[in-house]
Amino acid sequence: MFEQYRSLKAQHPDALLMFRMGDFFELFFDDAVVAAKVLDLTLTARNRHEPDPVPMAGVPHHASPGYIQRLVDAGFRVAIAESRRRTRPGQGPRPARRDRARR
Repeated sequence: MFEQYRSLKAQHPDALLMFRMGDFFELFFDDAVVAAKVLDLTLTARNRHEPDPVPMAGVPHHASPGYIQRLVDAGFRVAIAESRRRTRPGQGPRPARRDRARR
């Protein structure tokens, strides 16, 4: 998952990357720190019990347009990574692939 995130972030280093995970759009690393401050979100961490926890903040996908607008109004660029489910007959779901859907 972080491999996909880093790849997309490298393509859009000047934007806050909102990364779809289930019913939420998550932001990680410095993007999470910025978004948490601007949007008054709780800053949490992934792998928080590891030596290098990953800062994380998220918003429900159904409420994302308002949060995105607030970031844009504050002068930030926002890139959205939507998930696409991939399945093979008889094998069940595979990890979701994410592509930038809009910016």
